[in-house]
Amino acid sequence: MKGFVTTALFAAIVIVGTVAIVRSKAASTYYEKPLPHSTHPARAVDTGGTQIFPSDPVDVPHFSIQPARGVFAEGGGGYTSAQCAAALDSDASSRIYNGHPITQETVPENQQPHTPGSPRDAITSAVNQTKPNASQLAYYASDGYRSSEMDPPYRWMKRVDGQYTGTTEMIIRWAACKWGMDEDMIRAQATSEHDTWVQWNAGGDERKSINQCQAGNNPDHNSTNLWSYMVPSACYQSWSIWQTKVVYSSPNVGAWTTWPAINESTAFAADYRYAFQRSCMNGNLSGFFSDKGTGGAYLSDVANAKNAPYSVSPRNFWNPITGANATNLEYVAFACLGAHYSGHWMDSDARSYLNSLLSHWKNKDWLPK
Repeated sequence: MKGFVTTALFAAIVIVGTVAIVRSKAASTYYEKPLPHSTHPARAVDTGGTQIFPSDPVDVPHFSIQPARGVFAEGGGGYTSAQCAAALDSDASSRIYNGHPITQETVPENQQPHTPGSPRDAITSAVNQTKPNASQLAYYASDGYRSSEMDPPYRWMKRVDGQYTGTTEMIIRWAACKWGMDEDMIRAQATSEHDTWVQWNAGGDERKSINQCQAGNNPDHNSTNLWSYMVPSACYQSWSIWQTKVVYSSPNVGAWTTWPAINESTAFAADYRYAFQRSCMNGNLSGFFSDKGTGGAYLSDVANAKNAPYSVSPRNFWNPITGANATNLEYVAFACLGAHYSGHWMDSDARSYLNSLLSHWKNKDWLPK
């Protein structure tokens, strides 16, 4: 997120290499603001070299990937839904993206009422205007967030609440603000996963075995039943624009407690998906990848991204967006995106998935056409 610094603070600019150093009138603080050709996201540092972030986010022309530092470090606290809503909504009408105001809906279906889903909870409001209600959030928290597959204490997953409404573009930017993501990353993944960007009943990964569609005998997850919802004698396991798994092959594990909020609320779907991305980038999936035999590589790459985010990754992974080898931060972000698809750390399936996603990202071939 490019600095979170209001223009009112800017006093003097000194060009150093490819970075503009901006001194604040309010304190002896320098803010590094990238020049247009720089690929590094902006970040705040004090004169002693210790990185700092302001306590509240501000709107910026473009949100970019942030390292696990400052508010996005473990224990950093992050930003709340309300903080990012306040930052973005204050000047949303002035933002133009891809030739249109972000306050203009590019996916009309996301602003239309719909029939009740499953369970038939009477929620029929447009997905972009729906926030999860108290009972849905209580259900999401009911298993102690264990179904997220993160390592305890699940600090980022606990912050998911989906408390935002707006256009599809506004929701994307809100999620980028809250989780320190590049907003084009979110657009590119939506395009790779569900190119229409229509959120309601966006099911995928069809399964025809009932034990892959129901919660089985796990008492934490025993109210999710997707059997024959939308498809007879089958189910879809993945939901939302970002195609996040709601059920897995085993009847006793999986993100069961996200249903039905992940279908009924675009904001919740984005919030959950990129809380998972932040958790992955911060190293909270060590147990998951250790079980798959790649825990060492995962933790090594995460450490590189934390300690030297803008140095070139030793993995020699080409970033077509910048036309250069990926930095440590970019590599971890890409690998976590790939794991969303393959469930593994940079295996062949993840790399194949990334080829498509990064092509969308480079070409910006998303809505509106």
